[in-house]
Amino acid sequence: MSYVVLRADLETTLDRGQARPEPELTDADALTGLHGAFADLGALDPHAIDTTRLDAQQTAAEVRKAVAAGDYLLT
Repeated sequence: MSYVVLRADLETTLDRGQARPEPELTDADALTGLHGAFADLGALDPHAIDTTRLDAQQTAAEVRKAVAAGDYLLT
């Protein structure tokens, strides 16, 4: 089983989150809290992909490539 966390910097997370249409989560405090919850994954930190400079298509391609290569397998 693969485990991948998509993680952008806080500014990008807020920009993307607040650009979503209702009823999606757009609240800055909630988005900041979620960002903080995934900021330090401990031993699973190598399973995070920095998506700050990636668009949705690039992110999907990166995830597909990494999962196909077995880069994010849980052991």
